Amino acid sequence: MDKKLSRLTTEQRYELVAYLDGELDETSTARIEKLLAENSVARRDVELLAATYALFDDLARPKAKADFTEKTISLARLESVRPDVTQSPLYHLSQQAIPYI
Repeated sequence: MDKKLSRLTTEQRYELVAYLDGELDETSTARIEKLLAENSVARRDVELLAATYALFDDLARPKAKADFTEKTISLARLESVRPDVTQSPLYHLSQQAIPYI
């Protein structure tokens, strides 16, 4: 198969994203740049990914309300102290009733 038109593996696609994000080491960057030089499918995929990133950059960034952090932390605290529902008598009664429904 012609290398210029060969499909990319899932790993190569992940590496293209990491390449655009600047997350690859020198060896991986060199490997991706070689792939881009040799493979038109890879070049097209990078162009599409870059265009997608540009669209995301153009989106309006939502602003969190001033009390967002406080509410989130409060909910997390409540979650950590919530009783285990499977230990309640009502839960056990409902489990016994399920076969009859």
